[in-house]
Order: sequence, then C-alpha cells, then structure tokens
Amino acid sequence: MNNITNKAVKKRSPGSMLHVTTFTTALLMTYGVLANAQAETEAPVATVADHVGGSVEMQSEIDAIMIQNQGARQLSEDTVELKPGVSVTVVPKEKLEKQNQGAGQLTTQAQTAATPSCGYGVLCLFQHTSGDNFGYRMNLYKCGEFVYLWDHKMGNGTQWNNQVSAIINNQTTGTTSHFWDWENNGWSDVQQNTAYTYWPDLTKISRRELAPTRDMNDVIDAIWVCG
Repeated sequence: MNNITNKAVKKRSPGSMLHVTTFTTALLMTYGVLANAQAETEAPVATVADHVGGSVEMQSEIDAIMIQNQGARQLSEDTVELKPGVSVTVVPKEKLEKQNQGAGQLTTQAQTAATPSCGYGVLCLFQHTSGDNFGYRMNLYKCGEFVYLWDHKMGNGTQWNNQVSAIINNQTTGTTSHFWDWENNGWSDVQQNTAYTYWPDLTKISRRELAPTRDMNDVIDAIWVCG
C-alpha cells in the first residue's frame, strides 16, 4: 500500500487553491446547456439531445457544478465528470428513500432493497447520511490513485473535504480503499473498507487510529481508491 505521508501535500483553504489547467467553454443557447469543449477524455460526452426533457432544476445544479470545477464536463442528465476517474451525480430527492439501516455490510438482498445506486466498479461517497437522503454522490472509479477531496467542489462552492457522511464501496470485489484525514499538520489513515461494504451513516463508524471514540463523519480529506 502506498503511504500518503510520503506525499508533500498540504491542506489548502478554498481561496488559496490554484488550478493550472486551461480550458475553453461554450454557452449553448439551445436548451440553456453549459457544455465544456474539452476534448478526448475517458467517458462519453453527452449531447444537447441527451438533456431534452430533463428538469430545469437538475440542469441548474449541473451548470453550477461545472462552473465551480475548472475543466468539468457533463456526461449525462445528472452527472458531471470532474476529472478522469472522478464524477459527481445529482440525485433527485424523490428517488432517494430515507433509511435507518445502521452501519455495516448488508446481505445481497438487503443491498438491493435498501441502498442507493452505486454501480459495480465504483466507490461512492455521499454528502449526507441515509437519514438525510444522501445528497450529492461522488463516484470514484479509477483504482490505484489518491483523490484529494479539496480539489473538487459542489455546486455552491463547498469543497468536498470534510463533507462525506456515507459510503458505498462497490469497487472490484475484494479491493480495499483507505480514507485519510489531514490534521495537526499530518495525515491519518482513519479507516478502510473492502468491497463490497455499505456505510449509510459515518457517525456510526469509528476511526481506527489514535482516537477510536471519534467517528468518521465529515472528516475525510483524501482517499486511496481500491489499491
């Protein structure tokens, strides 16, 4: 397992982050879609026709995410790719069931009946707990790399670090992902799980390191994806 402590990375405030990627955007007047004109990335690019019939509220959320994340592009009616291997899905509230399942791995039958959507081969991070309808979903599908959550923003400009409250690890069966917290000028590997695992409420998952009585809610700053 790679050690994140070997990386010379320091936590940055929202106002201090600099992005060097340059990009060109075009405002498509038909259907009011803001489309990114960046070429050749891994996932298929959605066309204007893909968004016909989508809700104005949904597209407004998508546009806001794209504005906040330089180089982002819309993949479908509800999903934006932030960079290769990282996307965010806006899930309509009416499709999310409130659940109070408790933390831990569920049986296959329970997964089907109770969990929100998270495709196979994806590590899904949710903005809220199951009891709060989960909110935004971040999808991580590129194994073997660190994802620094402060590099990515929600539609309102909030960085993703210290915002994760539920997790589904539906990555390749048997692979393990590690969750890191930056505190006291150092990294802590606060927890890990192996696919398949469903944690609907991180307030019920304890940190495994120095302070096991502390929970995992809103502490994750970086993730080593299915190493």
